[in-house]
Amino acid sequence: MRRLALFILLPVFTGCVRFATPRGIPVQLVTTAGATGHLPAELAESLGFYRQEGLNVTITRMSSSAKVMQSLIGGSADVACAGQQHLIQLAAEGKIVQAFVAEFNNPGYSLVVSPAASKKIGKVGDLKGELVGVSAPGGGHHTFLNYVLSKHGISPQEVSIVAIGVGAPSLAALERGAVSAAVADLVTISWLKRRYPNLILLADTSTREGMRRIFGSETSYQYTLCASPEWLRRNREAARRMATAIVRTLQWIHSHSPEQVREKLPDASRTQDVQSDLEALRIAIPFFSSDGLISPESAQVAREAAEATVAKIRNADIDLAKTYTNDLVREK
Repeated sequence: MRRLALFILLPVFTGCVRFATPRGIPVQLVTTAGATGHLPAELAESLGFYRQEGLNVTITRMSSSAKVMQSLIGGSADVACAGQQHLIQLAAEGKIVQAFVAEFNNPGYSLVVSPAASKKIGKVGDLKGELVGVSAPGGGHHTFLNYVLSKHGISPQEVSIVAIGVGAPSLAALERGAVSAAVADLVTISWLKRRYPNLILLADTSTREGMRRIFGSETSYQYTLCASPEWLRRNREAARRMATAIVRTLQWIHSHSPEQVREKLPDASRTQDVQSDLEALRIAIPFFSSDGLISPESAQVAREAAEATVAKIRNADIDLAKTYTNDLVREK
């Protein structure tokens, strides 16, 4: 009888009454390894916010955003971290995936010239006929490159694309001159700037002025957490709790220093170059969403970016409002 009484009272003392199971509501989350824009999804785990919201989130990191979306569409993941432009591409194919909380209001990478090619490349137009690196074909880097090229009247077919990965492989390709230019993440750019003071950035997202030059405003497509409408309907409480955990994380990021943010990052999301990590975070923190809301303007920019990669999207009948929802962020 005493054991039964203890069993009944235990949830009250441990706070487990919020959990659907002793470990929480299970959610399979997939993200792109090392992507600055998806750090909130990683931090929510290390800060304990998922657990505090009654969730048991398993995070799987993949090498490219294309693989992330394949995992979500294939059903091996419940929720994915993805840029809005990928949701637009899926919508053009008749596959609706909805973003339900925003993480980052910046692409998280820039188009940089290899130091070895700085004498022949000084503007985007000089990339015609050149070898340009991206993390992986069809990924976020590739979409960003195509968008920048299209804004300068250059067809993606006028440059040669090669996959160079992210982080150390990307840095090595740029330093060796294996590519004339590349789309690189903020940490790689920070490292290169220190080593090469005259580094040329053809499209720089590290400042609001640079964002205006690229997108015509400070608004770009956003990084988000997304899922299928069916999953969101069947798991509305889990999705709401995930949105709450992400918003709590965003608020935490904006109230802490780059040093404190880096300290909480999982090992997979930081490098051994502390100075580059911190510089990247100083650039990135102002661009993290403060409220998790997805803007209509960002959806429109996402469509423009997707059109630069997939020509058929230009004539596709896409209801942008169906590619995102703010309902779960607003629910308390």
